[in-house]
Amino acid sequence: NWCSEKPVREWYGVQTDENSFVTGLQICGDLNKLAGRVSLPLEIGCLKNLSSLWIEKTNVDSFPEVIASLDIEVFRSWQNPYLTLSEYKPIYDGAGTLKEFEVVLSTDLGYEISDQFNIPQPIPSELLKNKGLKTLLLEGCNLSGNIPSWIGELTALESLVLYNLWTTNLTGEIPSTIGNLKNLRGLRLFNLELSGGIPEELYAMPQLVSLEIDSCNIGGTLSPAIGNLINLVWLNLRDAGLTGELPVELANIMDNLYSCMLDGNNLSGQIPDEIRKHPKWRQFWTSIIDGNQFNITYKD
Repeated sequence: NWCSEKPVREWYGVQTDENSFVTGLQICGDLNKLAGRVSLPLEIGCLKNLSSLWIEKTNVDSFPEVIASLDIEVFRSWQNPYLTLSEYKPIYDGAGTLKEFEVVLSTDLGYEISDQFNIPQPIPSELLKNKGLKTLLLEGCNLSGNIPSWIGELTALESLVLYNLWTTNLTGEIPSTIGNLKNLRGLRLFNLELSGGIPEELYAMPQLVSLEIDSCNIGGTLSPAIGNLINLVWLNLRDAGLTGELPVELANIMDNLYSCMLDGNNLSGQIPDEIRKHPKWRQFWTSIIDGNQFNITYKD
């Protein structure tokens, strides 16, 4: 209903403040009836109070440079097949006001993915300009290179998600500087070709609620320091290439865990009694022992 006679605040996906200035836009290809490949118009630069921009299921393929002058705090791009990370530069290299930056390209788009997404893309260093960034989510972006050490300078981060769907071009170690992220509550790494094991600094982050390093082949062992993660609710270390024995300290955090997935590794040895006799063992046992090499003949 854009361009109708209704007040702008009643247009679909438009949010305004008490003075009727536009503060938020949600542009959805299905509902806004956008057709063909388009760039956002230069006139978007006139929306000086715009702080939230959400683009979903469109054929938008570029952003005007003028958008860099806006104080965008929340930006989400979901299922826009003609936008690669480099096209978002006016957003993340703009005013430095970003608090949320999400780019999601899922496999259920229902149309052909642009060939641009066959090109590996490093995590853009310009993100570092946004010191107040709280959420960084990059899913399906064919990430390459490594997780940069400067990630530890984004100390406001509360959620970090790096998720490759079709490729494993992002390699290397999790940088020790991740330990600087004292506000981080959720870390999700999926389908990355990591190495070097889980850094000890990650175990020294008791504020973590969710820790997922899934299908990353990171290797190493599960440290006894896992018992330090006393606020952890979700633990997913499936197919992570872990070896060695299960530390007894895991039992220290099982009370709080909703999910504990350690299957698909190469863990071995005996299951400590403290874990096997824990009340939640019956809930977790299959997701712990499957695909591992434990010396086990019991299910209780």
